[in-house]
Amino acid sequence: MLHAVADELHEVFSERGHRVDVALHADPAFGSGWSRSALTRDLVLDSVGAAASHVGLDFRPVNGIGRELRNLSRGVDRRYRVLRARRTGIGEIRVMCSTESALADDELPLYQEEPWVFAWIPTQDGLIAEILIAEITGYHEGQPGYLDLGTPIPLGGEHAPPSGFQPTEEPLEGFDGENVEAGTGIRDS
Repeated sequence: MLHAVADELHEVFSERGHRVDVALHADPAFGSGWSRSALTRDLVLDSVGAAASHVGLDFRPVNGIGRELRNLSRGVDRRYRVLRARRTGIGEIRVMCSTESALADDELPLYQEEPWVFAWIPTQDGLIAEILIAEITGYHEGQPGYLDLGTPIPLGGEHAPPSGFQPTEEPLEGFDGENVEAGTGIRDS
């Protein structure tokens, strides 16, 4: 399901991502990085919300403007916070986070809950370069602070598991393949 959400996010940005630039050129006051960031985030959240409803994932607001995808699987409540990420100079993924964020809280929950990120990394021209999920394993304090992440799992496109019918090379039971006329399935008697 998360691969489908990632694919939808890529598709929306390839079709509508240019509208962020159109909006930014509407007025000189919109030229700040804050404006681009807010418009891009709104487009991300809109497309993730729509895709989640198509595949049956719970998408809900958390802590004001935050949004997350939720999935209950085998008694574990996985919560995927939708956040922007970036790659560092050495290729590590960073998701910035303030100390006031609930994600920086180390208290144990009352029930089994796994905090994850559904992270998107933008390109320089405002499209989506990567989409991934990773379990949140801790918080690294600093200015700014950032989340410690488990192994990132890339989503969408070529990273998606195969869907639909996948033929196997196993023989069909009751058919030994001998004495069958090529292409007809009729046995010689």
